[in-house]
Amino acid sequence: MFHPSGRAITRIRPYRGNNQGDHKDTPLQNQEQGDYMITLLSLLLPALTPAISDGVRGLIGKFTGGVSAQPQNIAEAIQLMQAETEKLKALAELDRPSGEISRWVSDLRASFRYLAAGFVILVAAVLLFVPGIDQSYVDMAWSGAQSVWAFIFGDRMYAYIRKK
Repeated sequence: MFHPSGRAITRIRPYRGNNQGDHKDTPLQNQEQGDYMITLLSLLLPALTPAISDGVRGLIGKFTGGVSAQPQNIAEAIQLMQAETEKLKALAELDRPSGEISRWVSDLRASFRYLAAGFVILVAAVLLFVPGIDQSYVDMAWSGAQSVWAFIFGDRMYAYIRKK
């Protein structure tokens, strides 16, 4: 790994600064080795939270003999399915373009969320290596990247686990 000045870093140590307080901190200087694991966990934990909470709820239900909220009769089950269908119809209506548009515009419109999500994650990763940037900007960028990561992987992972 290399320091922004170009010299090789063999061990990452926190930057203590000098007594005058006129030092410039960079993320590579003021993070200890364990902080990288915390950053990684803070990125993955929001994506895994739904699956973990569902697993804990399932374990509690198994030990207590209870079941999660289920429709009590056929009418409630039908109402639940109809509500889910209406929700999916409303989402599909929001995503449907009005009028005739060209194919590339439709494809760009469909992929815009993922392009924006990739951009947010890329900016957060790049800010780690920008020398002299304030740590609050890096923290803010990684908070945004956590949300994006949960959007991209969390919902889909949770849906995949629920199907099994």
